Amino acid sequence: MKSSSVIKLSLVAAAAVASGVASASPYCTDAPRSEWQDSIAFQQKLRDQGTRVDDFEITRGGCYKIEGWDKEKRRVKQYYKAQTGELVRSRMDRDWDDSRYDDDRGYMGRWHDGMMRRWSDR
Repeated sequence: MKSSSVIKLSLVAAAAVASGVASASPYCTDAPRSEWQDSIAFQQKLRDQGTRVDDFEITRGGCYKIEGWDKEKRRVKQYYKAQTGELVRSRMDRDWDDSRYDDDRGYMGRWHDGMMRRWSDR
Protein backbone atom coordinates (compact mmCIF):
# COMPACT_ATOMS: atom_id res chain seq x y z
CA MET A 1 0.00 0.00 0.00
CA LYS A 2 1.32 3.45 -0.83
CA SER A 3 2.10 5.80 2.03
CA SER A 4 -0.46 8.36 0.78
CA SER A 5 -3.17 5.67 0.92
CA VAL A 6 -2.16 4.74 4.44
CA ILE A 7 -2.36 8.38 5.51
CA LYS A 8 -5.81 8.81 3.92
CA LEU A 9 -7.04 5.61 5.56
CA SER A 10 -5.70 6.79 8.93
CA LEU A 11 -7.48 10.13 8.57
CA VAL A 12 -10.77 8.42 7.71
CA ALA A 13 -10.42 6.10 10.71
CA ALA A 14 -9.59 9.03 13.02
CA ALA A 15 -12.64 10.95 11.79
CA ALA A 16 -14.88 7.94 12.40
CA VAL A 17 -13.57 7.55 15.95
CA ALA A 18 -13.92 11.27 16.66
CA SER A 19 -17.51 11.34 15.46
CA GLY A 20 -18.32 8.41 17.75
CA VAL A 21 -16.76 10.17 20.74
CA ALA A 22 -18.66 13.38 20.03
CA SER A 23 -21.99 11.55 20.18
CA ALA A 24 -21.20 9.74 23.44
CA SER A 25 -23.46 11.94 25.56
CA PRO A 26 -27.19 11.93 24.80
CA TYR A 27 -29.11 14.74 23.14
CA CYS A 28 -31.70 16.26 25.46
CA THR A 29 -33.08 19.58 24.20
CA ASP A 30 -32.61 22.47 21.84
CA ALA A 31 -34.88 24.77 23.86
CA PRO A 32 -33.42 28.16 24.85
CA ARG A 33 -31.75 28.27 28.25
CA SER A 34 -34.46 30.61 29.54
CA GLU A 35 -36.79 27.56 29.48
CA TRP A 36 -34.40 25.28 31.37
CA GLN A 37 -34.68 24.46 35.06
CA ASP A 38 -32.37 26.38 37.35
CA SER A 39 -29.24 24.23 37.70
CA ILE A 40 -28.72 25.02 41.40
CA ALA A 41 -32.33 24.17 42.26
CA PHE A 42 -32.10 21.02 40.15
CA GLN A 43 -28.99 19.83 42.02
CA GLN A 44 -30.68 20.58 45.35
CA LYS A 45 -33.70 18.52 44.28
CA LEU A 46 -31.38 15.58 43.58
CA ARG A 47 -29.70 16.02 46.97
CA ASP A 48 -33.10 16.06 48.67
CA GLN A 49 -33.84 12.72 46.99
CA GLY A 50 -30.63 11.23 48.45
CA THR A 51 -28.18 11.69 45.57
CA ARG A 52 -24.73 13.03 46.39
CA VAL A 53 -23.61 15.28 43.52
CA ASP A 54 -19.81 15.36 43.21
CA ASP A 55 -19.58 16.77 39.67
CA PHE A 56 -22.13 18.70 37.62
CA GLU A 57 -21.89 19.93 34.04
CA ILE A 58 -24.04 20.99 31.12
CA THR A 59 -23.45 18.93 27.98
CA ARG A 60 -23.54 20.15 24.39
CA GLY A 61 -26.77 18.25 23.87
CA GLY A 62 -28.66 20.27 26.49
CA CYS A 63 -28.36 17.75 29.31
CA TYR A 64 -27.50 18.18 32.95
CA LYS A 65 -24.83 15.57 33.69
CA ILE A 66 -24.06 14.56 37.26
CA GLU A 67 -21.50 12.21 38.69
CA GLY A 68 -21.81 11.16 42.29
CA TRP A 69 -23.47 8.62 44.55
CA ASP A 70 -27.08 7.47 44.72
CA LYS A 71 -29.00 6.84 47.95
CA GLU A 72 -27.85 3.18 47.95
CA LYS A 73 -24.24 4.48 48.00
CA ARG A 74 -23.46 3.37 44.44
CA ARG A 75 -21.36 5.54 42.15
CA VAL A 76 -23.51 6.94 39.32
CA LYS A 77 -23.23 9.00 36.16
CA GLN A 78 -26.59 10.38 35.05
CA TYR A 79 -27.91 12.61 32.28
CA TYR A 80 -31.12 14.61 32.72
CA LYS A 81 -33.10 16.79 30.30
CA ALA A 82 -32.28 20.35 31.34
CA GLN A 83 -35.75 21.57 30.45
CA THR A 84 -37.84 18.94 32.26
CA GLY A 85 -35.45 17.19 34.66
CA GLU A 86 -36.36 13.82 33.14
CA LEU A 87 -33.70 11.12 33.51
CA VAL A 88 -32.30 10.22 30.08
CA ARG A 89 -29.40 7.89 30.86
CA SER A 90 -27.94 6.40 34.02
CA ARG A 91 -24.84 4.32 34.63
CA MET A 92 -23.93 2.81 37.97
CA ASP A 93 -20.54 1.64 39.13
CA ARG A 94 -21.21 -1.97 38.16
CA ASP A 95 -21.73 -0.80 34.55
CA TRP A 96 -18.40 1.00 34.28
CA ASP A 97 -15.36 -0.81 32.99
CA ASP A 98 -12.79 -0.06 35.66
CA SER A 99 -11.07 -3.41 35.26
CA ARG A 100 -7.91 -1.79 33.91
CA TYR A 101 -7.40 -0.13 37.31
CA ASP A 102 -8.73 -2.82 39.60
CA ASP A 103 -5.94 -5.41 39.65
CA ASP A 104 -5.23 -6.45 43.26
CA ARG A 105 -7.29 -3.54 44.61
CA GLY A 106 -5.09 -1.12 42.70
CA TYR A 107 -5.84 2.52 41.96
CA MET A 108 -9.62 2.23 41.55
CA GLY A 109 -9.95 -0.11 44.50
CA ARG A 110 -8.20 2.34 46.81
CA TRP A 111 -10.21 5.24 45.36
CA HIS A 112 -13.52 3.40 45.75
CA ASP A 113 -12.70 2.26 49.31
CA GLY A 114 -11.73 5.81 50.27
CA MET A 115 -14.91 7.25 48.78
CA MET A 116 -17.03 4.67 50.59
CA ARG A 117 -15.31 5.53 53.91
CA ARG A 118 -15.99 9.24 53.34
CA TRP A 119 -19.61 8.50 52.50
CA SER A 120 -20.15 6.35 55.60
CA ASP A 121 -18.59 9.05 57.83
CA ARG A 122 -21.44 11.44 57.03
